[in-house]
Amino acid sequence: MRFVLVHGWGFHAGIFVDFIGHLDGAEVTLIDLGFVAGGPKGASDWPSDAIAIGHSLGLLWLLQRGQGRFRALVSVQGFDCFCCHVAPSRVAALRRGLER
Repeated sequence: MRFVLVHGWGFHAGIFVDFIGHLDGAEVTLIDLGFVAGGPKGASDWPSDAIAIGHSLGLLWLLQRGQGRFRALVSVQGFDCFCCHVAPSRVAALRRGLER
């Protein structure tokens, strides 16, 4: 089985390390969105038959950039309106990061 894991805003791909330990024998591709330094190097592409798991903003990234290249999509704390209580300057930084 193949999995693609995409982290949320303010994290790096390292948040999935413990989870990956439970995916015995699975092929795992990490996508790192580059918000925080120090995480494992992420991939830029993934197999089209993978189960994609997006945490928070990672889910939105998969919906926007994934182009349906996954067998299934799993949302972990995914929601579409998480900016309403965040300072406008932080939201602007988030948007710039997504445009990369």
